[in-house]
Amino acid sequence: MSGSDLAHAFSASVGQFVGCATTFPIDVTKIKLMSTTTTMKIPWYQLLLQMLRQDGILGIYQRFPPKGFQQASNRFSYYYLYAWFSRLVTARTGSSLSVGSNLAIGYVVGVLNTIPSNPMDVVSTVVMHSTTRASVFDVMTNIYKTEGMFGFWKGAQLTFVTALNPAIQNTLFDQLKQWWLQRGGGGGGGGGGTRFGRQRLYLTAFESFVLGAFAKAMATITTYPFSRAKVMTSTRATSTDEGMSAEASAKVSSTNADQKKNVRKSSMLYVLWEVFQTKGLAGLYQGIMPSLTKSVVQSAIMLLVKEKVDEYSRKFIVQLMAR
Repeated sequence: MSGSDLAHAFSASVGQFVGCATTFPIDVTKIKLMSTTTTMKIPWYQLLLQMLRQDGILGIYQRFPPKGFQQASNRFSYYYLYAWFSRLVTARTGSSLSVGSNLAIGYVVGVLNTIPSNPMDVVSTVVMHSTTRASVFDVMTNIYKTEGMFGFWKGAQLTFVTALNPAIQNTLFDQLKQWWLQRGGGGGGGGGGTRFGRQRLYLTAFESFVLGAFAKAMATITTYPFSRAKVMTSTRATSTDEGMSAEASAKVSSTNADQKKNVRKSSMLYVLWEVFQTKGLAGLYQGIMPSLTKSVVQSAIMLLVKEKVDEYSRKFIVQLMAR
């Protein structure tokens, strides 16, 4: 276990938690838009304002703990595996990662990371989508009673596509960061960032934010329809009905004669085809604006915090070794 790998994972985890907390109300709005097949006739920001008026900021953030924990733990395991595989490949080749190697490592790690993270992803998505503020325990009980253990990995098959999102994001960010630092980062004048000799090692806060935002925007646009399908499969058969407790909803669902039909309709291909047939390409991209806003800002903050934590950790270690 490398201390450097742990440092990368910890800094990414802290950054992701901060970014997730900052954009959480937009995230809830995004989930509501992505999970419905009904065309929304009001802008997403008006839906956000309606939700704020109805639930209040504290009411919205009551749903945050499972999402915050899921995001932080997901980023920790992702970046630990990413750093470990990257170090392994560079040690064998004796050179820095190529674009192809970087993308391949990010994709493989994204797929592997789904095994432990998908259950909490499903639970946190249902909690955010619920109109009854169902607890994590109620949601988990409902999922298990209606769909068994398989329900916690619902939509996992989409990982083979959605894993491209972090792979594209990290590859773009790493390549842009390397290019920017090699060219001097806009001349390197007064921008900050730790240096080793004359070579800058880290981006400034502004540079991290801008490059991180661009990388995430490209990744989100590329994989959005599949991310929307995953949200829909997570909420279609497990979300609780309006005005009912999670326990009561589970009892009704367990005796519903159409349950098997609903499970079939929650499959990935059915969801994508249904949305495309009824709403066309625009339907596949419903909710893209809040998703872009949330994803871009959250990832930009995550990469900014990660870059700064890495930088200050390196400074601390250098100073400690110099004593």
